[in-house]
Amino acid sequence: MELHSASEGKPKVFLYRGIYRYLVTLPTHGPAEVFASRESVLRALDALREAARQERFDVVAYCFLPDRAVLVVRGRDGGSDMRAFLSAFRARSSELLSDRLAGRRLWKKTYLERVLRKGEMTVEVARSVFQIPVKSGLCPSPERYEYSGSFTGLHPVAHMHQASLQTGGRRAFTPKGRPHGGSGKVPFWKRRPRAGAGGSAAGGRGRPFRRPNAGGKS
Repeated sequence: MELHSASEGKPKVFLYRGIYRYLVTLPTHGPAEVFASRESVLRALDALREAARQERFDVVAYCFLPDRAVLVVRGRDGGSDMRAFLSAFRARSSELLSDRLAGRRLWKKTYLERVLRKGEMTVEVARSVFQIPVKSGLCPSPERYEYSGSFTGLHPVAHMHQASLQTGGRRAFTPKGRPHGGSGKVPFWKRRPRAGAGGSAAGGRGRPFRRPNAGGKS
């Protein structure tokens, strides 16, 4: 990608390295709805955390749709390399989900990315990502969709000021529901099994998961 500088009158190569913010859409390969199951999303989240830690990125928002993943990410320092981050995430998630792919690739070779400009508020872009499942017909409201959230503490529907993103996630919001300690819904990966609710105390995962219906693309 090349960014043109009006002051210099010549293109300046953008290296995708540094404290920049990105909106990224990663389409999956083939017709299979890879991220329609809870276990697949859990594995992808593990890969995303690992890549973010390794390449020094904040995941401000994520949304796993059946056929794609949408991310809002931000480099932490001058050495944060967006291409290395995505490469690490794609490789590790492909590895963790290999048994569910029947020999197919997980991701398409190409993806969409956009560098957020200075005038764009990160929180507003994140909110637009949280709205994608609603617009796709997968859920009635953002907080009802289990496969979206944030590693920085951004709540899918909270009315937050941009400055709240600078707290480093000190407000312990769950990816779904209200802050910890409140009466909000417990995230699906932290639910304990309950007798008569879709799992035994020995090995269940809590109440039954309602698989979202495949909807149209946003």
